[in-house]
Amino acid sequence: MKYHPFVYFSALKWCSFGFELFFGMPTFGRFLVLISANILPLILGIVYLITLYLARNHGQFTIGSIAGLITLFIEYISPLAWIMHLITAVILLVESIQATITLNKKEYIVRDEDEDAFLLEA
Repeated sequence: MKYHPFVYFSALKWCSFGFELFFGMPTFGRFLVLISANILPLILGIVYLITLYLARNHGQFTIGSIAGLITLFIEYISPLAWIMHLITAVILLVESIQATITLNKKEYIVRDEDEDAFLLEA
């Protein structure tokens, strides 16, 4: 059984929230960025772009992804960056909860035989 892309969208929202929460810790987040040679913010930016694309296609909120992208640009202004990461984490938490509630209202699966995505009412 394959899942509808909305299932992956919901998981990406929760992953984005987790990343932002870790980056929001002043010492630990900066250490992660420095030790990864700035690869983690690049990966997070890609996750935000994918989440933004899926959110627009499914009529969900895009504020968290946009705030995350803005936060990544402000990343290198240290005193402001961790505050922005925490604010973005709170926004993503609210959006993740909203996406999970929407996901629980319907069952999102794809039929194996025709590969077309459809929604089943729970």
